[in-house]
Order: sequence, then C-alpha cells, then structure tokens
Amino acid sequence: MSASPTSTLRCVLPSPRHPASSHTQQFAEKRTVDEIQNMLRVNCMSTTLMTGLVLPGMKERKSGAVVCVSSGLAAVPSPLYAVYGATKAFVGSYANAVAVECARSNTNGSVQELSPFFVATSALRPSLPCRACRLGCC
Repeated sequence: MSASPTSTLRCVLPSPRHPASSHTQQFAEKRTVDEIQNMLRVNCMSTTLMTGLVLPGMKERKSGAVVCVSSGLAAVPSPLYAVYGATKAFVGSYANAVAVECARSNTNGSVQELSPFFVATSALRPSLPCRACRLGCC
C-alpha cells in the first residue's frame, strides 16, 4: 500500500516489549553491560534511527506525524526501573526537541510523545505481588 503525495504518513514508534525480568533488578548496579546496552538500543537508538528515516519524507510532503512511545516512569523516580525510566526520559526529550525542529522548519508535520503510565500486564507478574497486579493469578 503506497501513500499518495497528499496523504498523511503516520508513524508510531513503540519500544519493543522487554521481558519483565530484564526491566527489574534489585538494584541498578546489578545490571550487566549487555542489559544496559540492549535497553539503550531498544529505547534510544531505535527511536532516533526510525525518526531519522521518516523525517525526510515528512519534510518533502510537508505533512505527517511521528508518535514516540515513552513511559510515565520517565517522569518519576522509579526504583528497580532506573535504567528503563532513564531511557524513556531520553525518548520524551528527543521527541520534544524534534517537534521544535519540525515546527521551525515549517514541516506542517508533528512529532509527539505518548507517555502511558504504569499498566499492570502479564509482563509485570514476576515483579509484582499477585494481589497488586490484579490479573487474577492469585
């Protein structure tokens, strides 16, 4: 399916879901270099590179939208999620800066940050007491 020159391209840049065990640790210093690099690749590098691929077309068409998916954990101290929260803070800051760049270049497109807060999903089951997750597992 190809877009016509007058249509608006919408690109949502979610971060792929990590297994819950890679999000939480007892303390930040227990993270391995590989875990930290993976989280940086998934949350920071992928957002930056994908946005860079989309922006030239948006500028050419003078329309489009990019939605970078961050997390509410970027805005609050997040014990046991320190590295994750920090990488999501990068996504939010990056989206806001690129939005200003687009506005200054009269792109008529938008770059937005979607920042959902804590959502109890099955991915969090190992890190939450069963009664807290409310998923019916206890």
